[in-house]
Amino acid sequence: MKKACRYLAAVFAVILLVFLAVSVSAEDGKIVIVLDPGHGGKDPGTTVGTRYESEYNYDIALLLKSKLEETGKFQVYLTRGKNEKPVYLLRAAVAEQYNADMLISLHFNSNPTLDPTLNGVEVLASVLDEWCPTTLADSIASSISKKCGLANGGVIRKKDTGDDRGVYYWNDELGWDIPGVKTDRVSDYYSMIAWGTKLGFPSIIVEHAYLSNKSDLAFCDSEGGLEKMAEAEAEAIIKYFTGHTHTYGAETCDRRANCCLGGVYSRKCTICGHRTDVRRTPTDPSVHGWTSESKAVTCTEDGYVNYECQISRNLSEKGFDHITVHTDNTVIPATGHNYYTEVDTPAGHAVDGLFRRVCSNCGDVVETVRKGDPHIYVNIDSYPVSCTENGHDTYECTVCHDTYTDEYPAPGHSYESDGEALTCASDGTKEYTCSVCGDVMAENVVIPPHAFEVVEDTAPTCTADGARREKCSVCGLEKTENIPAVGHDYSDEAEERLAPTYFAKGERVYVCKNDASHIKTESIPQKAGGIFIIIAAVALCVIASVSTALVLVKRKGAAAQPETSDVPESEETADISSAEGKTEEKEETDA
Repeated sequence: MKKACRYLAAVFAVILLVFLAVSVSAEDGKIVIVLDPGHGGKDPGTTVGTRYESEYNYDIALLLKSKLEETGKFQVYLTRGKNEKPVYLLRAAVAEQYNADMLISLHFNSNPTLDPTLNGVEVLASVLDEWCPTTLADSIASSISKKCGLANGGVIRKKDTGDDRGVYYWNDELGWDIPGVKTDRVSDYYSMIAWGTKLGFPSIIVEHAYLSNKSDLAFCDSEGGLEKMAEAEAEAIIKYFTGHTHTYGAETCDRRANCCLGGVYSRKCTICGHRTDVRRTPTDPSVHGWTSESKAVTCTEDGYVNYECQISRNLSEKGFDHITVHTDNTVIPATGHNYYTEVDTPAGHAVDGLFRRVCSNCGDVVETVRKGDPHIYVNIDSYPVSCTENGHDTYECTVCHDTYTDEYPAPGHSYESDGEALTCASDGTKEYTCSVCGDVMAENVVIPPHAFEVVEDTAPTCTADGARREKCSVCGLEKTENIPAVGHDYSDEAEERLAPTYFAKGERVYVCKNDASHIKTESIPQKAGGIFIIIAAVALCVIASVSTALVLVKRKGAAAQPETSDVPESEETADISSAEGKTEEKEETDA
């Protein structure tokens, strides 16, 4: 694919070179329109919508070409085939080749955010007034808007915003845009428009509708939608170029010859700009669009000015591989230093002289110190330094009697320990001796603790105290600790030795947890029902005694009665028998 693209570029370049020297006139004075279906090949354009933008672009280009040529007044060319994608310069070269009156680049718009308020037709044109067909651009936008029911976004003119080389400004003398070389006018942002202005013909871009807008997309995909757009666009173009009688002015320069391209001159219709009598001139090797990079010369380093022709670079980078970038590099040799004497003083006794030179170009400084005769010092006073007192040496020059003193500050004592280890038997004082002067210094220190070991350990009991005796293994110090008796700790659960009854108490026993030989007893109350049984037994005895007494009393009464009685003998006999019977029965009960 890359080879195919390079081959295509080479073919366009060769064709352009041929037509740089030979004028190609439109057949029978026809209006020459070059249509550029945007994108193509592996570049689909916007992918929003139901088809690739490149497909919409190509379809409407064919429709528009057909409608313009139907009039018999237009000669129309396309910049690419259905699946091709030439670079911008080679697209514009087609219009250059055929002396086009107009290059129209065909596109469909989209908005990445899918903003529904962005819709309708827009026409993009040059920011340079002499290359901006305002009337035609307005007419195309208005015609498509009215005929297709789309919003009219009008004509948009966008200035260059810059790249890594800066903003591109239009150079009227060269007829080319140059980066960073500021002029009163900024160049065009859109490539197809910018190439038209540089190659010498007007160019516009038509954004027919927003594929990112549902309403616009529905119209584009509707039956006859693109046909209707092409018809509206053709009507505007036909009216613009043929709705009048052409009136041609004097010959004007469409493009000035430069180091890469020849000049182009023509006579143009004062109303629509249709070109006739197109004349071409050879290239002019002296005309370059220089941009420069420089480094200032210094006293020690070479400077340079490197020039590069923007025209040749622009064409070479954007598709004309046969063009070599023109350069002109100038080296400026280093100037060398230009010194003048700033200081020149002689040397003396203990005084240095100075010879200083300064470069008038760069300010570089070169100094030479002239050493003076040194002082001859002798020691006139000394005092030795000690641990606590400063010392000094004083010197005097035998020539000029200049004096100076070297001070030796007292370093302080350098104490060292006697090396003896401190123990619990020490008195809490540690001595240090100065290794320089022998001064002794005593220091109160914390002595280590005793190393006690247990030598006797008697455990406490429930009733008797215990004791622990410890002795220091270092100094022999002893200490005794009294451990109090722990006391009884009786179990919460008791053993029942004697159960309680209704007539007697019971007994329970608790055992000490510390010593099982220690116990305590506790009585258990007798059962509560015993007293009631005793009372009942006594009551029965009392009742029995009372009953017996009553029987005896009754018997005595019977024995005392007379033998006569009003009662019939038979009844008396019966009562006596009955009484006797009861007495016997009672006696049996007592028995």
